[in-house]
Parts: sequence; structure tokens; C-alpha cells
Amino acid sequence: MSTNDSKLFSSIKYFTTGFRDPAIETEFKQNGATRLFYLTEKTTHVICDDFESNKSELEQAIEIYQTPIVTSDWIKACLKSDTLLPIDSYRSVDNTNNHDNTKEGDKDNIKRLFHSCTFANANLLNDDHNKIYALATYYGGRWMANLDSFVCTHIICASALPADYKLGHIYNSSEDIDERLQDAYEIQSERVHLVTPDWIIDCINENNLFDEDNYHPDLLKNSNESMDIDENTGNNVHRRSTDESTSKK
Repeated sequence: MSTNDSKLFSSIKYFTTGFRDPAIETEFKQNGATRLFYLTEKTTHVICDDFESNKSELEQAIEIYQTPIVTSDWIKACLKSDTLLPIDSYRSVDNTNNHDNTKEGDKDNIKRLFHSCTFANANLLNDDHNKIYALATYYGGRWMANLDSFVCTHIICASALPADYKLGHIYNSSEDIDERLQDAYEIQSERVHLVTPDWIIDCINENNLFDEDNYHPDLLKNSNESMDIDENTGNNVHRRSTDESTSKK
């Protein structure tokens, strides 16, 4: 049986003005979060889904304790990616007024890097999927469960479709190939790009959207070569969020 200290939100001590969905708070607590009924210096997060209605009540959090105020969407995103994500993308409205405008502007540009991108997973395994999902959505991208040629702009591929199974091959068999990966190859176009996880990581590291053609899975040395996810980049997302939480202690 896992201890409370090993749970995802075990470092979180929160005050809340109310959740729009009480079930989220229940799951928050089940995963280690501790509710405080008063704002104190020990409060790591304030959860508020309606900042304007509770603005006067939260002045203390902003002016005295400088406790970050986030919406419950942060909790849902953390649960989905199974990691503590940075809070910047989930701050309640007007909760950034005390920060330096120039620095915040720079952060906004970085975290909106993928704002024009809609991602889907072709064949990343679960752990890699969670890391890439966390990175893509934190930096402004949207994520879809389905491969939709009308919505997706980027499909993440851990490997290439084997040469023997390129489109239209007479011996293609659903028993022998990854159907989802083949579907990804079938819908690729000038608008729908197939890229390896390195595209996400390199774009983040350089704060620039690179040419997707240079990251097509066919450029891997062989069809069975899968991509390694950069642990440092993924861990940095978790570390930034942890630092934000522990700095209050």
C-alpha cells in the first residue's frame, strides 16, 4: 500500500474558495493533497475556479503570502500526465499582476509556443506519452485522443512504418502492423505532420518551431528504432512545479 508521502499531491497544502466540480477535490485529496481551512504561510496553493467572485477574499493570498492561485484544471492536467506540472498556464485570472510584466511576457511567449498545434499520439508507449503530453500541453498545445485529419496538425511517432508495409502494399495485414501508426501515415499531408518526439523537445529547448520535415519518423535509421525521450526536458517540467510548491515551505 502506498503511503501518503508517495502520492502525486503529497507536497500540496491547499486552501480553496470552492471547486466547480467537487469530484475533482475528492480525487485531489485521494492523491495526497491536504486541505487547510485558513490561509497561512504553509499554504502552497489556492484553488479557485471563479477568481472575480472571490477576489476580495483572496487579497491576503496575493498581497501577504503571495500564494499561487490556480484553477482546478491544473489538478486535472496533473492527474492526466501523472506529474506535477508548472502552474503558469493554470493561474486564475488576474493572479499575475504582482509579477514583473516583462518577465511574464517572456514566459507567456514561451508557454504559448505550441498554441497553433494540435497533437495526437501514433505509437508512443504510456510513459513516453505522458511526458510528451505534459510538455506539449504546458507549452500551449492541444492534445487529441483520436487521429483526426481535420483537427490534428502533428502526430507523434516513436518509430517509422516498416518499409514492407508502406501504403498500398498488397501484403499489408492488421495482424502484423501497428494499425494506428499506419492510420497516421495515411492521413499525413501538408497540414498534418508526422514527427518524432525530438521535434517537441528541440522546439522547446530553442523556443522555436522547427521544420517538421527534418523530424519525420522515416528519417530514423531503421523502422524498428524508437525514440528516447529526453529525461532532462521532461523532468524540468516536474522540477519547475515542485520548486514552485516547495518555495512556500
